[in-house]
Amino acid sequence: MSSLDELHAGAGYADNHDLYREMVAMEAVSTFAFQGQRWLADVSPDLLSRSLKVDIESGDRSGNTRTSAFHVRLAGCASDCRRSRASRERTHTRRGAGRH
Repeated sequence: MSSLDELHAGAGYADNHDLYREMVAMEAVSTFAFQGQRWLADVSPDLLSRSLKVDIESGDRSGNTRTSAFHVRLAGCASDCRRSRASRERTHTRRGAGRH
């Protein structure tokens, strides 16, 4: 992945501006940041139209909602897994209690 300095340098080159905007638009539509938690849109926001900035804000919010929902679901699965494991252990203990 590119460093922040490399991203700034690339966005600073006029021949890359249209491509930069296209990639930022993909971020907005997909709701996924270019690099984990780093949005390409944050590299050179001065190159973006007002409408693209609004789209990015909406995409960021949607991405945050998706991430939050994933973490809630993951926490629920972990809880279910712990309950299931505890139930299996109780069953195994009861079955083994009568055997000696």
